[in-house]
Amino acid sequence: MENQDLSAWVQSRIELLAPPNDWEPDLRRALARQASRAEVGRGERTRPRRVLLGGTGVALVLFIVVTVLPRTAVLAQTAGQWRPFEEAWNWVTVVWRGPVLLLANPGAALRLQTVKGPGEPQSAANVDEAGVLAGFPPRLPNATFLPPPQISVNGAMATAANWEGQRLTLEVGATVTATWRGTAGWAELFLIQGQLPVITMPPGLDLQVFGIGALGLPIRRPVPQGFPWVLFVRTTSAPAILSGYLPRQLTAFKEVKLSAGPATLMEECSKGGGGNRQQVDRITLLWNVADRAYVLRGKRESAPSVQGWDSAAALTSVIEIANTIR
Repeated sequence: MENQDLSAWVQSRIELLAPPNDWEPDLRRALARQASRAEVGRGERTRPRRVLLGGTGVALVLFIVVTVLPRTAVLAQTAGQWRPFEEAWNWVTVVWRGPVLLLANPGAALRLQTVKGPGEPQSAANVDEAGVLAGFPPRLPNATFLPPPQISVNGAMATAANWEGQRLTLEVGATVTATWRGTAGWAELFLIQGQLPVITMPPGLDLQVFGIGALGLPIRRPVPQGFPWVLFVRTTSAPAILSGYLPRQLTAFKEVKLSAGPATLMEECSKGGGGNRQQVDRITLLWNVADRAYVLRGKRESAPSVQGWDSAAALTSVIEIANTIR
């Protein structure tokens, strides 16, 4: 009895699905109705889909970058297993789309006077000997891919400059320079370090405003926030300008993050081989800690192209070196 009731129930439901007696299939009408429904649905989905694509854009770029990195970079034991991902991240955030201040000749904007020269550098057999000569213990990178460097010590120096009728004097104590050549893709690499320099200036002079004006940039009051104005707040910025260390060619200024804090990146650029390809001739990283100022400056064996994968590899290398200094 129960089975007969169930059969009747099923048959009644099937009859609900049956078409009318006068119904005939019409393929063209069905396709037109389906196309109309699809068009409506596409319009409703466009906005969230674009949001999704925008949110996954960086992740997709990172994936592509990692997959196309040279195999040697992926397999290099000295670079570490995370090196390809760091290169991809640096390419996306700094090399490719990071904020940049581009100046044609930053080193020519301010005339400097040498008050005292550093003299001839003195060679040191090791870190301990360099510490005795310099008066402070130097710190070297703990990077396994770097061999022991050549070490030298430079004496104290002083420079002066007049800016808008005001005189500034920079005094730099002894510095220690570690030099590597022909290693880890670098034709030459210099790490210069010293105790924090001293600037003597008139009371009330704003070093941030001085740095902006000394590089020929427009001075606005109040000084805008963010990049590139934040670069001139750094402890290393005014000394770099007053020491005459700024390049005299097209230079890109950027900001990077180290484990010790923010740093200023300078890339000296030119057209390689007389063509239109812009290349990075030298890379310089400036930063400081509580008791020390550092300059890491290098030239690659093969000059990387501006915004190229090889620029990300060079940047990752200098960041890795800087982060191992303790």
